Amino acid sequence: MMERDIRSIEDRISEEHRRLASFFEHLREALGDNDPVAVRLGLDELEAELERHLSQEDQLYYPALSALRPEHRETLAHFVADHDRFRSELEAISRWVGAGEIPRAHACFEVLAQGFAAHEVHEEEFLRGLETEFESPAAADPWR
Repeated sequence: MMERDIRSIEDRISEEHRRLASFFEHLREALGDNDPVAVRLGLDELEAELERHLSQEDQLYYPALSALRPEHRETLAHFVADHDRFRSELEAISRWVGAGEIPRAHACFEVLAQGFAAHEVHEEEFLRGLETEFESPAAADPWR
């Protein structure tokens, strides 16, 4: 049961990461075209979707994983700290867009996009590792 739950969380988060990639790409294109209207729309979409994703991880998945596997609380706390950094970076991008500074917003966006991509890799590797832990004989038989 536990292994299936971990796999389900891993699958959902991986699917979300793939879905978010399209929002990142849409905003990247708008920034590259230097189109303020398209940039604002793309940024609003990314902010909403990314916040929904991050909040779900912060409020649903990570607390459950932390309770189930307290030895991983520090790693999960690092993921939450990353999420806070992404929110701050989005706020900075939004300020640059609001000021009409699309090139500066674009530069900040690339930092965000690169950081988020690295975060996705670490997060998914961590979840695969949890799945492997639950596949071990000791995890299958808690009485060992």
